Amino acid sequence: KGVYRAIGDHAFADTALTAFTVPEEVYYLGDHAFEGTSLTSFDVPESVIYLGEGLFYNVEGLSSLRIGQAYYYDTDTHAYLQTVSSVATLFGADPLATWLAEHPAQDEEDYPFYTAYNKAVPEAFSTLTVGKMLTVPDSFLRGMSSLSDVSVTLDSRTAALAEITCGIGAYAFDGCTRLGDDLSLTGTYTFVGSRAFAETAITRFTLPDSVTYVGEGAFYG
Repeated sequence: KGVYRAIGDHAFADTALTAFTVPEEVYYLGDHAFEGTSLTSFDVPESVIYLGEGLFYNVEGLSSLRIGQAYYYDTDTHAYLQTVSSVATLFGADPLATWLAEHPAQDEEDYPFYTAYNKAVPEAFSTLTVGKMLTVPDSFLRGMSSLSDVSVTLDSRTAALAEITCGIGAYAFDGCTRLGDDLSLTGTYTFVGSRAFAETAITRFTLPDSVTYVGEGAFYG
């Protein structure tokens, strides 16, 4: 019985797949691999180091996603790299780049983040869990208004070894209008970027003593 270590591009696209367990040996989930399927939840094991663009494109029923580990050690560059910088790319092409291409006379400042950030993200998508992450990237979940339940664990120990500053990037949760006080951020981090939690439903938030910088408008709205 062979061991499959990669799931190729479009591998299960437009099939009637309703559930799938990724084998622990798999390290690669190709572009659009599960496009158009009927998945409702998905668990990415820690072995996966590549999450393809449009992995869940047109998966309208996907409500829950768990990413076991959002980084890996690259033996070629001898550096720790993140596997996903923006969850929106898993549901389709970069929404900002797409919008700019469709509106050549406008620039990024005109982009309607709160009304049309990513039309490809299904309304059902409400729950995201990230088991381990070095730092929360800028715009990680920006404008993803369907999310109401988010849990992220920051691995500050590995981040220190990788010489990466552990924190919450600018606009990381900006525009997650349904995200409230159930947000769970575990681990030690040192900064909160500008507008990191702007336009959310959060009413209370305790900053750890390790935080030394809070950006402008971090909790605006």
